[in-house]
Amino acid sequence: MVKWTMNEDTEDKILCMQHCTNQMNIFFSEFPETCPLCGKSLKGCSLIIPPFRVPSPFMSQNDISCSFVVKPTKGSFLREYKSGDNLHVGITSSSRMVYNFDELGLHADRTGWEQCIVVSITEIKEFTSELWDSRLKQMCCSGLWTSEKYDEDNNNCYDFALGFLNQFLPTNIEPFKKLEFCKNYILPWTRRAAQFIDLYRRVQDGGRVAVERCRR
Repeated sequence: MVKWTMNEDTEDKILCMQHCTNQMNIFFSEFPETCPLCGKSLKGCSLIIPPFRVPSPFMSQNDISCSFVVKPTKGSFLREYKSGDNLHVGITSSSRMVYNFDELGLHADRTGWEQCIVVSITEIKEFTSELWDSRLKQMCCSGLWTSEKYDEDNNNCYDFALGFLNQFLPTNIEPFKKLEFCKNYILPWTRRAAQFIDLYRRVQDGGRVAVERCRR
């Protein structure tokens, strides 16, 4: 369950417009004084497409409930993340607390997930927030998620999160396994995020970026 709110001042803000040609998109974070394509002043001029915000793949835990969430193990997606870096996963409750497991044991975090990816899982369709929270509480109280029982390969954050998700799968579907889940669910989202991260960093470095419009 995702509640989306737009904050124009968030770190991941990228704006897009078209000025002198509909073949090129101009991306920026602050409205430029001149067009990077034709060099003309943009003050008071007409635009082919006025500025709009590029949808970000990232959300804050404050806007997410009853979901599977992903973030880098260290740092943030926009600033430090590189392809191949380790990822950390968690489960959000209906009250937007993120439950996650690492070498220090089980955590219930109110902060630290302000820039994460929400992974949609189509197989899990119908549940109530009360049932979600009840099963999450039961799992957290099972005694399986202590620092002593953590194992980097065989009992880690993915084992915790997938063990929880598997409780909600229909009986005719095989339980999620780590490798298949990463390939089929997490990698598609991180690939999308990588495109956004590349654009974000180019905008941050140059202030404005002109990119040929994709044709479909």
